[in-house]
Amino acid sequence: MANFSVVSSSAGCLLNYPPVRRAQIYARVHTALKYLLQLIPSASATLSPILSASFPHSTDSKKAHTDYVQNLLKVVEYAPELRPEVLALITDRLVKIDVQVQIDMDDLEDDVKETLAGDEVHGGERGSIRDSEDDEELEDDESDASSVISDESLDGEAHRLRELKSNVEKMDCLLDLMFDYYTPFFVNQATDGSDDFNLLLQQFSTTILPTYRSRHTQFILFHFAQSSSWLIDWFTGVCIAQAFDPARPLVFKQIAAAYVGSFVARAANMTKEMVREVFRIVGANLVSYCTKEEPECKGPDVRRFGDFYAAAQALLYIFCFRWRELMINAEDGDEHDELGYSDIGETTWVPGIKETLHRTIYSKFNPLKVCSPLIVNQFARLANHLRFIYVFPLIESNKRLRLSQTSSSTANSTFSHPDRETALTARKDEQWLELEAYFPFDPYKLPRSKRWIDGEYVDWKGIPGLDEVDDEDSETDRDEYESGEDDVEVEETETEEEE
Repeated sequence: MANFSVVSSSAGCLLNYPPVRRAQIYARVHTALKYLLQLIPSASATLSPILSASFPHSTDSKKAHTDYVQNLLKVVEYAPELRPEVLALITDRLVKIDVQVQIDMDDLEDDVKETLAGDEVHGGERGSIRDSEDDEELEDDESDASSVISDESLDGEAHRLRELKSNVEKMDCLLDLMFDYYTPFFVNQATDGSDDFNLLLQQFSTTILPTYRSRHTQFILFHFAQSSSWLIDWFTGVCIAQAFDPARPLVFKQIAAAYVGSFVARAANMTKEMVREVFRIVGANLVSYCTKEEPECKGPDVRRFGDFYAAAQALLYIFCFRWRELMINAEDGDEHDELGYSDIGETTWVPGIKETLHRTIYSKFNPLKVCSPLIVNQFARLANHLRFIYVFPLIESNKRLRLSQTSSSTANSTFSHPDRETALTARKDEQWLELEAYFPFDPYKLPRSKRWIDGEYVDWKGIPGLDEVDDEDSETDRDEYESGEDDVEVEETETEEEE
């Protein structure tokens, strides 16, 4: 079986060859692998770990990664039995790069982040990474040019930014490649995409969802779930089931709830009926949770009831984005953009919406004290403006409530957040006992692969009659809301004025 190692590893050592010559060598490698697999069918079990071990190191170049992934996808064409393992391998490596990028990004100043985002990929407007041989030659030239600058000539900060930029470009290209790979399976009329989406769901459950800091990889699910209404139902159903599964670890249930809220809020192909149904199901589970667990609740406690708060926050988040679909007279989602304050007051809501939120908000769990202040304040302003529910008195009384008096006195791995340092643990006072504003489908920033999300994504819109700002101010507000940044003093001032 040593031949497998020689053949597979040779594909990653040809980056200095011209593109045409490299393509010829790759073709010969695949011919050899295909012949060996036909000769020894059971040998695919030996090939799989070799393919995994030969995957480029995270510090290797973008070209090394894209070449290797393209060749992996070529392998599964003549070795379909390896397809689940190969696709899971690619997803696993993508998530690792994604996480590393987010960790590195957290340490950067905002202006540096913007500069980096504006220059992530030289060919961001060129489309697919398979476009032409000229594209490959350009990337080779860029690689040659960058190699002239030795690492020793850069100071520590410059070297770190260079590595971060390389990882962002790498992730962007790999995601673009995977979007391109999966697309034919969902647009082909001969198949319904169920087998391929099932593979994606397996990768989601085993790799993406348990990884807290994944930022872009999950958009593969976001895109292909919106291929049809039944795939949307399938994906949201899986997330809801995991969010309320008593057998799952608490932190996984919290993240699953965040996926529910973020997907429903952001997926443009979610119909009015779908939004209402998800809202109803999540709300019914919260009411049932209150009935069952409220006798054991002595006050707000994110460590013990984190799954409840995550689901409640998801519901508030959905309301902030999709309140139009929750109006019973909202035949056209855009018609409310021009409504005035008095017109909105005449609106009738879907039956059960008010009762569900009232039961949840005014339960002993007191979610408005634990959920992210950013989400709570936005919901309070919107709900008050729409004459839906008035929660400002509760918010004011919560300011006098100390979470340390009602939260679990000792850290328990079952009821606490993941054991890692985050912005949440760095907060002052009792804010570390609040729920983090984590939503996995925040705006997609990668320039090359972003084209796959165009037209499928719901951006934050100002509240008609309340957020009367010009486009520039609206964009600023949207960026602050979506990034989870909030000026508490400003929000408190607005609250007092409205009261």
